[in-house]
Amino acid sequence: MDEIFNDYRSVLFSCFSFDKKLKRKPFWTFIVINILIQIMSFLITFAGVGIIVSNYGENLNQAPPAIGFLFFAIILLTILFQFGIGITTIGPQICRLRDGGFSPWLFLLHFCQLSLVVFVLLCLESKE
Repeated sequence: MDEIFNDYRSVLFSCFSFDKKLKRKPFWTFIVINILIQIMSFLITFAGVGIIVSNYGENLNQAPPAIGFLFFAIILLTILFQFGIGITTIGPQICRLRDGGFSPWLFLLHFCQLSLVVFVLLCLESKE
């Protein structure tokens, strides 16, 4: 278990360093833990929003202003958290692409709805 968290920490603390080597195991440990954190974040958000909606139902517009603020705060914090998690995965993905012998610019395929291509390239072994 310590090895898993050491791999995660090593990638997290160097996530904006684009000039290092990154093996597959620490990279995928980082990605899987981030996915689990994102799932937990969504579950907490849905639970919080669900509790608010179940208590007020169709009368949500008649709820006290503090409830509206809480509703907004939960959604905003989730969006900011998800954005932060997404930003921290850019560096490791670029390192893995470069280690695989591919151009780091291929990372931009995410924005063209070709994330599956990037995923396949990230799975390939490093070329040394």
